[in-house]
Amino acid sequence: MIPFRKEIRGALALLAVVTIFGCGRKADPKPYVLVQPEATATLSGDIVKEGVRLRWMRPENTVGGDRMDDLGGFVVFRGRPGQESEELAKVPVEDRARFQREKRFEYVDRGVGKGEAYYYRIVSHTTDGYYSEPSNQVSLEIPR
Repeated sequence: MIPFRKEIRGALALLAVVTIFGCGRKADPKPYVLVQPEATATLSGDIVKEGVRLRWMRPENTVGGDRMDDLGGFVVFRGRPGQESEELAKVPVEDRARFQREKRFEYVDRGVGKGEAYYYRIVSHTTDGYYSEPSNQVSLEIPR
């Protein structure tokens, strides 16, 4: 029998470890639709002195059912009856708020006109760019 050299034994040991434990991958990659945040269903709006105040709760899970730990922020959309909605604002999530389970967010639209009707929706996104479906819609008419 030919004695193995030290380097060959080391390489074989490394190969055995990689074969047994894999390459560090913990699970198969998930399709993007499963890592998207759940759509927010808690959007509400109030008419206030400054304009329209929108409020909503953070999504707690991804569409695939995993806990939402990488929430990056929200995109607020505003539309008018008979028109497509447009992006109005981006609301980032700060690091310290990313893991809070009961975090409520809000945005005030100060660019509304008296006697005008508007509708709003929000879309949440992860830190690496996966976007949710749009939230529930809130419609408001600003009094004259």
